[in-house]
Amino acid sequence: MRFDKGNEKNLIIDKEILDNYSIVSFDVFDTLIKRDVLNPKDLFFYEERALVSLYGDRFPGFGQKRIEAERSVREKNESHECKLLDIYDELFKNIGSSEYDGFTPEQCAALEFDLECSVCKPNKELFDVYQYCKDAGKRIYFLSDMYLSAENIRILLNNCGYAADIKDIYVSNEKTSNKKSGELFIRFLQQERLEASEVLHIGDSYHADFLGPKKAHIKAIHIDRYKNHCIYPMHEEKNNKLELDEKSLKAVINNASSLENDRFEKIGTECFSPIVIGYVLWLRKIAREKGTKKLIFLARDSFLFYETYKKYFTENGDDISLEYSYVSRKSLRLSYFLSIENFEDICLTFPTQSLTISKILEEIGFEKRDFDDVIKKYNISDDEKFNMRDPVLNEKVSEVLKYIHENIPKKYFEASELTIEYLRQEGFFEVKVAAVDIGWHGSLQLMLEKILIENGGEKIPFFYYGVLKGAEKRLSGLEYYHYALGEENEIDEVSLVYFLERFIPEFVGSTKGYEEAEGENRVKPLLEEKDFSSFEIGKKIQKGCIFGVDSFFSNKLSYEGIRSEISYNSLLSLIYYPKMQDAVSIGDIEFFDGINYNMAKPKKLVEYIAHPGQFKEDVKKSRWREAFFYRLFKIRLPWGKIFLSIKKKYMNRKNYK
Repeated sequence: MRFDKGNEKNLIIDKEILDNYSIVSFDVFDTLIKRDVLNPKDLFFYEERALVSLYGDRFPGFGQKRIEAERSVREKNESHECKLLDIYDELFKNIGSSEYDGFTPEQCAALEFDLECSVCKPNKELFDVYQYCKDAGKRIYFLSDMYLSAENIRILLNNCGYAADIKDIYVSNEKTSNKKSGELFIRFLQQERLEASEVLHIGDSYHADFLGPKKAHIKAIHIDRYKNHCIYPMHEEKNNKLELDEKSLKAVINNASSLENDRFEKIGTECFSPIVIGYVLWLRKIAREKGTKKLIFLARDSFLFYETYKKYFTENGDDISLEYSYVSRKSLRLSYFLSIENFEDICLTFPTQSLTISKILEEIGFEKRDFDDVIKKYNISDDEKFNMRDPVLNEKVSEVLKYIHENIPKKYFEASELTIEYLRQEGFFEVKVAAVDIGWHGSLQLMLEKILIENGGEKIPFFYYGVLKGAEKRLSGLEYYHYALGEENEIDEVSLVYFLERFIPEFVGSTKGYEEAEGENRVKPLLEEKDFSSFEIGKKIQKGCIFGVDSFFSNKLSYEGIRSEISYNSLLSLIYYPKMQDAVSIGDIEFFDGINYNMAKPKKLVEYIAHPGQFKEDVKKSRWREAFFYRLFKIRLPWGKIFLSIKKKYMNRKNYK
């Protein structure tokens, strides 16, 4: 269990109230136990999926039939109570013997309870209350209006960390009386020979757990059935209701977040784990549809995707093989350069707009000292910068690259051969292979495909998390599929991309090349040296992300998919409407992307009034403009939407002119 037992400091119920009673009774479901589904009835539709998966398509509509069968049994019984097996007997009687031939009510009941066990989690706030009462020596009882048996409920409670004995459990279907009428409380007092004044009852149902015990003169405390534990909760649009798996995701994340004590771990759970979950579910589906035999996850950005897919799909029988390969734009650029004739193509592979000639050569994989003569010949200074997004490459740079292409020293051909050998070693030349990458503009796929074809390989599809507006033109003619974003999205891509690129990847340096190695793998990657030891916020966010992913996949529900806009729903809440403490702590993080910059760290407003040019420069460098403006003006407005609107009008005016 992730939380500390018995946290007395922050009990949701006043200790002075608890101390007035020697006996405490608890409701079970939605009080001591929370489920990883928003609505208890959702579990029946997951049972339907499980039956279809195991036994074929004989079970359409099973979930709704389960609901109707319970309603029918309750209407027939004078007490309106029923046992789980009674419900399935009724269901089978209603549908006839042939439809589910070879399957029994007992099997259905066992499957439902198995799923119930997998989705039940401790409610931390009530666990702390329970633990306080237990440590104080109070007698504890459990009362539930439920179709499960006392033994079933004992198992569920014990699984969640509660030390429940079957003799202390009162269940409505076994006592033929319920809490709502007050009769179960009366029977409880009589059977245990207790005075009502000795007992305090705690539960979430106003009618069953507050008014019900009052009918037996028992003091009761009513708690909220659903409580948001998230800093950035998943929200539901009026015209875009959550689907079954998305409702489960919301419940899982809320329950998991309640167990987190560290703020950044909570943010990792709430904002990043839905992205990993949604993408890997989509990835498994698209890979199967395309007949993929092997998925090659590209380091570093696919790190959490790879770890999740391996743990929850591959290690549970998925027949698609996996590889985690250290391939980057920088590690491919030399081989790509050797395979092209139009040197303008190399421009598309650079992430930064303006670079010096030294940086251009370094990014391709060359050492500047090998070409000092040609640089001098074309009179290029060390501090002269060239715009790598210019459709027509600067003439001097083009001439330098042309000369180098015709006079490349032998060692660079050898380095390129190592790159190609690494690609063979990792399986890029095999059939039915697909690459997995976080995405954005597609320049890596462009280079890789050219290299593979030049060396006897074939095109391979890419499965991206997302591609940005304008990427389709670059990706024209390539086979790719993306889960999120694209031409139609209306969100702030800049902030979303930088959050994902900074907090999703493996915390190691980028791949800069390859070298020979001993053993089965003849080639190994060379990584840039990068110190992540002080990046504590990033490590905590990843830890929380992994916890959220584990919480979601640890149950036995059969998930089909999460819509992409739901997967980044909570992250957009953080981006668009950050709490000030998060805008400051995350905004102060410094990164290097050609230049040193902070996510969102404005200077004082008075400085920008005096130096408006500095304001423009800092806004341009900021990768989280919503937080930048929020910190600067200290007014909560939809800064991201305002900025995008201004930018859109400016671009339209520029294009018009």
